[in-house]
Amino acid sequence: MDELATSGVTVVKLLDEGARAATQASLLRRLHASPELVAPSLAPEPGALPPLVQLGGAGFLGTASSFHFEEVRRLRGAALRAVGPLIAPSSSSPSSPLELQGGASDVAGTVPKNVQVLVDRLCVRLPGQAPEAESFHRDLSPPELCAPGDEIYGGWVNLSPSDQHFSCVKRTHRDTASKPDAQGFTLITKKNTAQYKAKATLIRIPPGHMVIFHQVRIGGCSRARDS
Repeated sequence: MDELATSGVTVVKLLDEGARAATQASLLRRLHASPELVAPSLAPEPGALPPLVQLGGAGFLGTASSFHFEEVRRLRGAALRAVGPLIAPSSSSPSSPLELQGGASDVAGTVPKNVQVLVDRLCVRLPGQAPEAESFHRDLSPPELCAPGDEIYGGWVNLSPSDQHFSCVKRTHRDTASKPDAQGFTLITKKNTAQYKAKATLIRIPPGHMVIFHQVRIGGCSRARDS
């Protein structure tokens, strides 16, 4: 349970195989019926690929409706319930238990923090697509948007039937000496890249599992293609 606090990254099971497959199939049907499409389909052929509603190899959707799909809202609620107990041990100064905060589908629980799900994009990659390889970097939120003591995490849920992977350098979220004052997508200097590359780990995310990582850990992106 303290892996997230010590390593800065962990993987948890969110859905069993039946729920994963059902959620993926439902999302694909929802994509075919997206109101942003010129000719949405309410009854796509079984196994039909989703329409190309994303840009670039990364596959992130920008359609407004995809942020509000019922399946996406349920996943946010499930992620919130799974992550709450993991975040509690990472608190350096626990306060009184407060209710979890999230979407309409969330079930309240208690952890010694306020925990909130920040809305993010849905990612759909068609066969053969791959993200652009990324250099080692940190993802740093603007300090003016963060209150003292805030901890911000990233991650995703693997809804595909095969493993996915995340490249990062464990425990670099505690490496305060090398944290820059910059914000956003902050590249690691060429001088330090070699040492971090030697320490990088490829984290496996099985189907139905979720990876969660501290925003200031050092990570990259491999060009693995989906099938």
